[in-house]
Amino acid sequence: MIVLAAIIWQRCLHVIVAAMTRIPQYAVYCFQHAWSKPPELFCWAREVSMISEWLFRFGKEAESKHDELEPGSLYIYASRPGISVVMITVLGVDPVHIDEIITVTKARFSSGHRLVYVTDTLDFMRFRHQGVMFEYLPPVHEQRMHAESMNWHSYLRGRWKLLLTKWQPTHVLAYGQNADTYLASTTTGLAGSPLS
Repeated sequence: MIVLAAIIWQRCLHVIVAAMTRIPQYAVYCFQHAWSKPPELFCWAREVSMISEWLFRFGKEAESKHDELEPGSLYIYASRPGISVVMITVLGVDPVHIDEIITVTKARFSSGHRLVYVTDTLDFMRFRHQGVMFEYLPPVHEQRMHAESMNWHSYLRGRWKLLLTKWQPTHVLAYGQNADTYLASTTTGLAGSPLS
């Protein structure tokens, strides 16, 4: 395709240069004989014709697909209907059980659901080997180690709101602690006392 574009560009430059250097007979010759002399020099006109015909057909196909959409929907931003997000929290769960939880939830939900796991474990390979999406929240022991450096309570509340806004789940399932219990157990950092 790149070679074809280069050939077309080169042929167009010949015509433009001929017209600019006031040799109109060369430009006229190029256009008059483009269809009658296909072998070497003037086959570019047929190439241009074929490309324009392909682009016209492609435009018609895109236009017909656009007509099939519901009125009021944008063609560019139309998404696959019927996919809902299920957010599954595995906070405070022993990492040994995570593989089983992923297997059970993947079997339970159809391909019309996008599963997103929220975890506090650093063993991301369990999720990657299963081919699922996941989000990470820091575990309680990390919050205790850095209790004086930040306000974990407000950070984690904001992070949870961000995750809900990002994924917009239709369902939230909890294995281990649910999100409210997890957020209530966080430390407040410098503003208050650390975790007990």
